[in-house]
Amino acid sequence: MKFSMDSRGVGGVLHLPEALEQHPNSGIITYTRVSSWGQAGRGKVHLEAKSDALVTAVRTLAPGKLKRIVRAIEGGKLTDRRPRLREAAADARRRDCILVTADLSRFLRAGAYSRTKNRRAWPTQAEFEQLRSITFGIPLATLESPYLTEDQRHSLATRRTGKAGRPHSIDDGLAADLFDFLGPLFPDFCGRWRWMYPLAAAAKRFGVTTSAIQRASLRPSPSGKSWRELAIEKAAESGLLEITDTGHILFKVYRRDHGRGWYGKRGRPPKWCVWGCR
Repeated sequence: MKFSMDSRGVGGVLHLPEALEQHPNSGIITYTRVSSWGQAGRGKVHLEAKSDALVTAVRTLAPGKLKRIVRAIEGGKLTDRRPRLREAAADARRRDCILVTADLSRFLRAGAYSRTKNRRAWPTQAEFEQLRSITFGIPLATLESPYLTEDQRHSLATRRTGKAGRPHSIDDGLAADLFDFLGPLFPDFCGRWRWMYPLAAAAKRFGVTTSAIQRASLRPSPSGKSWRELAIEKAAESGLLEITDTGHILFKVYRRDHGRGWYGKRGRPPKWCVWGCR
């Protein structure tokens, strides 16, 4: 089942339809990889979603040929150990199977690749030869064309899973628990927005960062409103502020328990302040 290198710049990696024509009697083992536990998601839900999308496509193109599903959390460069790729390749050689992944980047990242500085780096011939070495020369195939650029691969990956970019560190299930724990969001006497429970304490309790909580608060909840908007509505229900029919937020600013009150007058009663739509 070994075949020589070609001059197309993909090191003999085939498009899946082409691989099925060349190896009609071979089974298929799928290989899905993410680079970090953060990308895999809580309970590996994001990794499983990527794997499920690949498996569904393979079963559509080659019914009854799928023999094994391999998922991996490992780097894509050959300077990484790649134990799961080696394991999948060894099993494919033993079972006379084609090893299939979503796109070329799942098999191999160029050593010069950088997500921020060098997205267009392409593997060298030597790197393709090294890939062939660690996969024992078995047929390698990709669901998408192996010639796709990084931007094209990213676009198609988004369509397969329905999600763009890196996965959130706070998924929807965790967000529901976290913002229920944080409670209402309301302004203090200085006009600064505060959660009922301190952000730092909530971040420590749920194992996330405060910046991740702030970003997640702007995402839509199952109701369609953002978690931040829901928290403000909770504050209104609790009497901590008032939302007018025009969408403006009115909130009470109480004087401090010590020092001088508003405009230098002690004991001034609560004053209503109007802030724009927030």
